[in-house]
Amino acid sequence: QTFQVVVTRKEVDVPTVTGEAVNGGKTGYIAIDSFGQNTDEELGAEVKSLQAAGVKNWIIDLRGNPGGYLDTAFEMAGYFIGEKPVITVKERDYSQVGTGVKQEFMITGPVIVLVDENSASASEILAGALKDNGVPVIGTVSYGKGTVQRFYPLKDGSYVKLTMAKFFTPSGIKIQ
Repeated sequence: QTFQVVVTRKEVDVPTVTGEAVNGGKTGYIAIDSFGQNTDEELGAEVKSLQAAGVKNWIIDLRGNPGGYLDTAFEMAGYFIGEKPVITVKERDYSQVGTGVKQEFMITGPVIVLVDENSASASEILAGALKDNGVPVIGTVSYGKGTVQRFYPLKDGSYVKLTMAKFFTPSGIKIQ
């Protein structure tokens, strides 16, 4: 049987942060699926909502999070550690420290972070920065995406991808 369907094309905005109060409303469980352009804003809104409900303790779930935007990791770190160092990027003859971005408020109360073998890139950077600042990180060994790649175009239209730098936590631990 043949039939027609009218399809409207539009952008679908899927939230990257979800949260709920658990443990009798005392603990905020926040799952972060990826580090998109608005993930820091979503985190701030979720934390505010849970704080208004009386949450005092936090579980930040980065399991299965493949990462995303590095800048978002700096912005999110600001909610936990303020403007402290988040990561050091080291190239052969150069290194640069990235710091947390100041937010309108900081998360207070005990925090733990959950990671697994599928936590990678920006999620490992956030977890490493929080761990170096005394936040317990619980789970299995993460993916280990601790490198920066750059693409260089070739004349035939193809590209060469070279690893140019490595990521280190604020205390100097290699993420790779």
